[in-house]
Amino acid sequence: MRHAQQVPLPLADFDDLSVDEKIDYLQLLWDRIAGNPDTIPIPDWHREVLDERLRDLAADPATDGTVGDRSPTSPQEVRQLPFNGGWPV
Repeated sequence: MRHAQQVPLPLADFDDLSVDEKIDYLQLLWDRIAGNPDTIPIPDWHREVLDERLRDLAADPATDGTVGDRSPTSPQEVRQLPFNGGWPV
């Protein structure tokens, strides 16, 4: 995993902001990053998971890759999901 260099906070009084203001600030930062999707690296393992899911879908088009018509809502439901490499499939 690549780590960014330690950089000073761009906003000197960030710690003085409310939690909502901090979240808004972080959202603005993320929007700037996401505004250039070609610059965001995609790890090889992400591509491998996507490739595997596409192969599974091609092998059985009746499944759409979802967990039924809703997401699991309880820890028990999540534990019953099929897993592959630590991620729900």
